[in-house]
Amino acid sequence: LWSDQVVRVGRNHNTLLIDAQFTVGRRDPGGAPVEIVEISQPISGARTGSSLEGEHRYRTLFHAMPTSFLELDITGVRPILAEFRDCSIEEIRSTPETVERMMRATRVVDVNDHAIETFGDGDRAGMLDCVAPFWPLESYGVYVDSVMARLNETPRFTRETTMTTLRGRPVHAIFTASL
Repeated sequence: LWSDQVVRVGRNHNTLLIDAQFTVGRRDPGGAPVEIVEISQPISGARTGSSLEGEHRYRTLFHAMPTSFLELDITGVRPILAEFRDCSIEEIRSTPETVERMMRATRVVDVNDHAIETFGDGDRAGMLDCVAPFWPLESYGVYVDSVMARLNETPRFTRETTMTTLRGRPVHAIFTASL
């Protein structure tokens, strides 16, 4: 069904990086999952070391580029979209209340210094919430399309749009979302 790397705390309170695969073990008569089976294994120390090195490179680029980066978590959007599985994308896009719910469910996990200057007006803490303040009504369609691209595992989504700062100042932007 899906696989991911997860962090676990070992019995000695040490942090472990785990490769995990999850599948549906059993389903009820209606087809809904009743049991999820996890198969996991710790990632080797050498791989962990290379992962840490890659993380360092990523962090250096993340903060050094003169581009605004926001790391987002869209997992909260999936249950909202599940409510509309029989609707078209156009129906979702044309319902501002639904788009706003999706935006409030999209969490900002991290931002770089340039994003804080451009969109946060210097307020890092204020940016680490949901994405709703950054999307004016006229740009809701771009937000929906970017979420759909991510859920469809499109490697890169780019659109020219208007976003807003925490204080509501419009910012013309080239918005790019990638896997």
